[in-house]
Amino acid sequence: MNRGRGNLLTRPLLWFGAAGVALLALPTLGYGQTGNAFFDFEGVDPAGPFGPEGNRGELPFGPQRYILQAVGGGITPGLLIQTAQDGAPAAGNNGPFDDPIGGPGNKSAVWDNNDHFAGTPDGPTNATMGFGSEVWAADAAQFTFGKIEYDIWLDPAPAAGRTYMEHRVGFGANDGFVSTVGDTTARYSFLDTGGGPQIVYSGLGNLAGSPSPMAGAVNHIVVDILPNKTHTVSVNGTTVTWTTGGGPVTALPWVDPTSTGVNEMTFVTDFQGEPGDPHGLVWIDNVRITTVPEPAGAALALVGALAVAAFRRRGRQADV
Repeated sequence: MNRGRGNLLTRPLLWFGAAGVALLALPTLGYGQTGNAFFDFEGVDPAGPFGPEGNRGELPFGPQRYILQAVGGGITPGLLIQTAQDGAPAAGNNGPFDDPIGGPGNKSAVWDNNDHFAGTPDGPTNATMGFGSEVWAADAAQFTFGKIEYDIWLDPAPAAGRTYMEHRVGFGANDGFVSTVGDTTARYSFLDTGGGPQIVYSGLGNLAGSPSPMAGAVNHIVVDILPNKTHTVSVNGTTVTWTTGGGPVTALPWVDPTSTGVNEMTFVTDFQGEPGDPHGLVWIDNVRITTVPEPAGAALALVGALAVAAFRRRGRQADV
């Protein structure tokens, strides 16, 4: 009887030890290779290519690629995309800007393109922040089921202007820039033209959410990439319903049918620059990318379940 009790106590330990060995044998979830990453723009990297990113008024820390298209007037990425921090803003010609998303000390990325050089036209300019190989594997087929989420705040549209941000998810060179030709999986725009913020689906013709659930405050966005080549988007926990010619839908197909998944992502503006219409500021924070399911977590759950089942089976045998 004592021997049986000893087996009952020690064998589960052996099972869990085996579980640990099995997990060690599993492929490691490498950061930057599986689509699991988090960017909150709090870091500081003095050796970064644009200086000590993460400080107020400097280029945000984290994303690997900043692109400016059709730029005039000596504009640099750090003048259009900056780190905003909660608290009294410091003096400066073009900011830096207070952060409306988090509590005291929080940092976020802010897009601005308003009169940086008096008398010198700035644009037209597109200011792009990209996420590529530091997040995803080169093979887009490795991310076909997952979530992309972030917080966004849009300034109310200025008089005779608008506030705008476009979010593109796609596949291609794995460099963080998603074009609108041949490499788009999902594409959404956030827009305020004076009537409050709204979300517009820009992938297969412009579709407005019905009704748009965006608030005039911080909005939490979740884009679900689904393995049946569809995707959904939710705003503040509400799945957006889109009005299409065939009726209301929540799941839309991937934009490009040749897409095999996701290996890059872009936030991009369409600023016009002076003397174009003024644009409101846009803040982005807490960018999180996760695969579903996570392989290591699934394996752990499976091995744990096997160990529990074995424990119960051995217990029944010892009691007989």
